[in-house]
Amino acid sequence: MTNLVRTGTRRVSTILPSVLATLFAADAARSQETPTPAAETPAPTTGETPSSEGGGISFDVNVVATQLNIARSEIQPSLGATVYDFSRQAIETQPQGDNQPLNQLLLQAPGVAQDSFGQLHVRNDHANLQFRINGVQLPEGINVFGQALQTRLANSVSLITGSLPAQYGLRETGIIDIQTKTGTLDPGGSVTMYGGSQSTIHPSAEWGGTVGQIDYYFTGEYLQNQEGIENPAPTPNAIHDFSQQPKGFAYVSGIIDPTSRLTAILGASRSQYQIPQVAGQSPTLGLTVNGVSDFPSALINENQTQINNFQILAYQKRVGDFDFQVAGFSRYSSLYFSPGNPTADLLFNGIAQTASRQNWASGVQGDGSWRASPEHTLRSGFYIQRERSPFSTTSNVLPVDENGVQTTDVPISIFDSGSKTGWIYSYYLQDEWKIVPAVTVNFGARYDQFAEFVSERQLSPRVTWCGSRAIRRPSRLAIPAISRHPHSN
Repeated sequence: MTNLVRTGTRRVSTILPSVLATLFAADAARSQETPTPAAETPAPTTGETPSSEGGGISFDVNVVATQLNIARSEIQPSLGATVYDFSRQAIETQPQGDNQPLNQLLLQAPGVAQDSFGQLHVRNDHANLQFRINGVQLPEGINVFGQALQTRLANSVSLITGSLPAQYGLRETGIIDIQTKTGTLDPGGSVTMYGGSQSTIHPSAEWGGTVGQIDYYFTGEYLQNQEGIENPAPTPNAIHDFSQQPKGFAYVSGIIDPTSRLTAILGASRSQYQIPQVAGQSPTLGLTVNGVSDFPSALINENQTQINNFQILAYQKRVGDFDFQVAGFSRYSSLYFSPGNPTADLLFNGIAQTASRQNWASGVQGDGSWRASPEHTLRSGFYIQRERSPFSTTSNVLPVDENGVQTTDVPISIFDSGSKTGWIYSYYLQDEWKIVPAVTVNFGARYDQFAEFVSERQLSPRVTWCGSRAIRRPSRLAIPAISRHPHSN
């Protein structure tokens, strides 16, 4: 899909509280104050303009932000991979626009399918997708139904598949690369109300702009409907399928000087789902619970709550031919399942479980590129992550004898809990070599080591040959070695 450029419309600007404007005031003053030169004033660099007061140097925040966005994209190019781009204009021209779930947008790309739980499958693979926000990899969370991220926050979305260069690892069936909206790209704000069938109510709001050298963008939305999960019955309306899904996102970036910025990104979502049921079913196990041997299947009251929060703090810098970004990140995910009345699950399944799963993950990621010569660009980076996954389960079961025959109709509870702590270490190094203007070879390797539920390590060579558009028939040749991160949830 062609990556289109959004023309957009300007909206009413706003003013953040003054505390945001002071975050980078000291650095701004230092970058703008220069002694009055005794000789000829040197020409300003790109993005800088001579100040009308005292011959100092000031800079255009919009220009600098755009330059840093371009530099960040050059740190992690998708050489040799297959990329499907959804620009802001392409997102807005979809039938539901920003109101569509992120997985519905990605279904427009070839090779992408969705199961009844709302989870994505790329090239017939499952649970092997990696999400990145502004170049920073998000730790894998616990998310059974739907997606924790909202389409509205994205300025562009790219699905990267195929032969991946060395900077992509751990989850390699598909990379979902999201470049967020910012105050410079999308100034102003809007409030919308979207609704439809299945009692769908979907209000949302967003606001962005700049205050001095602070670039900000905030958005939030709330979705509720009567079909949170795919209806398992061949009926127009599902039974017990109410869903509530509030989500929020915040982006605040401060331009320190024309070559560096500090960015904070926050995201939160809380999704509550009723598990849909099929009417007219009867228990077939022949069990009795507290004198009850039958239960209407339409009254089963199973519920699940999912929480996902993430935080990113990234520092980006350009020094001559060297660009780098270092980011600290953390993510909290939790899942809580309740069977409601345990009698129903005992009669139908022989067990009624209340389950809680949590995952805390935090770490640091660094990526850099060095243009060593017109023909060679070296790129390198690292990724370190620590995660802890506690769990607890309360299981209601019925006692049986050695022959499996029920001995009493009074259920007993069995409690189980535990936790696991794991580490991930990754490093990559690669060289983009332009043999001739129309031919580029990208070669390198990455090393991954896991110490979680299993301990593994692997060295993966990556070689990609790319023919540019100057060749009549562009082509690719890749020799990747793929490693997979073991599931921790």
